[in-house]
Amino acid sequence: MSQYFTGQNRAFEKGWGLLQDEVFNKTIEDNLLLKLDKTYLPQVPVLIYHGTIDEIIPIKDANAQYQIWCDRGIQSLEFAEDLSAGHLAETFTGAPAALSWIDARFSGKPAVNGCQRTIRSSNVLYPGISITIRIYFEGISKTIFGVNLGSGVNADKSISNKFFAYIRKYI
Repeated sequence: MSQYFTGQNRAFEKGWGLLQDEVFNKTIEDNLLLKLDKTYLPQVPVLIYHGTIDEIIPIKDANAQYQIWCDRGIQSLEFAEDLSAGHLAETFTGAPAALSWIDARFSGKPAVNGCQRTIRSSNVLYPGISITIRIYFEGISKTIFGVNLGSGVNADKSISNKFFAYIRKYI
């Protein structure tokens, strides 16, 4: 993760100093799900999707939130874990899953009852994703990053490095 904070092409201009910024820290603290009131429990169906190899927001926090809400008796919580995606790759593998999940809710299809966790080689394999959506997101990934999504990926660094190089062209 140090490539985001150090070097000539770092993602954050302040480097590691960003972590000392009061406003930054307050914003992060105010938005942590794990810091919510102990009695908080969503009253609507929830989908969590996360990449196993995420180095920016490690999966341990998503696992902890899942367990907290399940222990509190949430009515509907689905966790879709993607073995081959990190933080940025999951944008392209998780988005089709999320869109399909939302579409199913608006189409009146029932959400899971209680807690359900599924681990897939890739969330592009989530049930109900149309082939058109899958091809669209795979195409975006290949166009921007020049890399494939799915099995065989074991680190997010190549994708994140290419992502930030792409973004730097425009900022």
